[in-house]
Amino acid sequence: MRVAPVGFGGPTLDDRSGVQREDQLSSEEGREPAAYNVLKTWASDDWGLYGRGDELLCRALARHPRIERVFHVQPPVDPAEMRQRFRDPRWEQDVEGQLRRFQGVEDDGVRLFTPADTPDQPDAALDRTVEFLEREHAFSQPLVLLQSLVEPFGNDLARRLGGRGVTRVAMIRRDARASHPPESEEREALQDVYKNEIPGAELVWAGTKELVDEFKALNPRTVLQPIGADQALATGTPALELADLPRPLIIYAGSMRAYLNVGLIRGTAERLTDASFVFVGPAAEFLAPLVSGSRNIHVIGPRPYRLLPDYLAAADVAIAPHQVSPTTRAVVPEKLFGYLAAGLPVVTTAVAGAEELRRLVWIARDPSEFSRAIQGALKRDRDRRRLLRQAAVAPLSWDAIAAHLVQSIDAVRQGADLPAPPELRIPAIPGFLAR
Repeated sequence: MRVAPVGFGGPTLDDRSGVQREDQLSSEEGREPAAYNVLKTWASDDWGLYGRGDELLCRALARHPRIERVFHVQPPVDPAEMRQRFRDPRWEQDVEGQLRRFQGVEDDGVRLFTPADTPDQPDAALDRTVEFLEREHAFSQPLVLLQSLVEPFGNDLARRLGGRGVTRVAMIRRDARASHPPESEEREALQDVYKNEIPGAELVWAGTKELVDEFKALNPRTVLQPIGADQALATGTPALELADLPRPLIIYAGSMRAYLNVGLIRGTAERLTDASFVFVGPAAEFLAPLVSGSRNIHVIGPRPYRLLPDYLAAADVAIAPHQVSPTTRAVVPEKLFGYLAAGLPVVTTAVAGAEELRRLVWIARDPSEFSRAIQGALKRDRDRRRLLRQAAVAPLSWDAIAAHLVQSIDAVRQGADLPAPPELRIPAIPGFLAR
């Protein structure tokens, strides 16, 4: 049974050119490439709600010809709690999928499962999960565990599966410690998790260069986790919902709890009174009261991810007006790569990863700089620049990221050097800019 993906998570274009080359190479060498099954443990509302890269990676892995089955397992939930989930607007986006997960449900080739929680039987959820994996033949091929370290259940599951020959990939896309003060108990607990879990992993994917440098001391097979760019975001037609808004149209697409700089948003909108600022995504109830009274700011809330290309197609400029803080410096926003894949000019604050994209995006600090950057982006934008932005992130399709992961697993299992990751394609021309 297929559950249509809703919220900011969904399928990408099926571009398998890199995968085909890999298979052809294996065929030429006369070797039958190994097939794998993949198990992804839950990170943070990373399926159907926020459109995290974890979901897009899982979907791309399900399309890969050498992956037989992909599983995504959430932490245990007491089914009785679902009666109260309507109080959290996030769950309205994926309530059917969340309910069906208790039995296991397939979504575009990915098998989703949430074990029912039994508070007086602490190991029951682990037992149910292993039974589900056995029933679904997860161990029929070598199993690759993509382990998020921030959720205790995923770590417990990794230990439970330790004797089954599982290849474990520790994934730390963001530094969870950054959200907590130094010397706090929460920060020290997360530090202990990293120290305990990272050394035993066969491969570590870390989300920032700072994390790579730190975790290499714990595990030399630590590399920078490549970020995908969803090429399907360039395929939309302008959303009719936005057709009557004054131009230019400036869009933000993503969670509105994501440390947005409200003062920056309001100050920029006050300087560009002829522009329409549109905010699409979950947690609209958080932002809307903070920008009330601003006539040119439109907080429209969540829309299905499969329609997001239409909203980006209606926009003239995309923005990422995040606060600059230890938390936002601890993770590279995936939306920057999605915006570029759509061809849009991008204006962002100096969040993690922005400096590496400086030739493709505008970086601004305050409302004055941000408004000037938007005006500059509008003035300089041409079809040619849009094509250059799209070409720059084309090597980072989620299918290419999935192929790179499969190649990395091959290398780990064979004791070989890890392959080079996909990289941005920026012409080596002095002074080149595509922003």
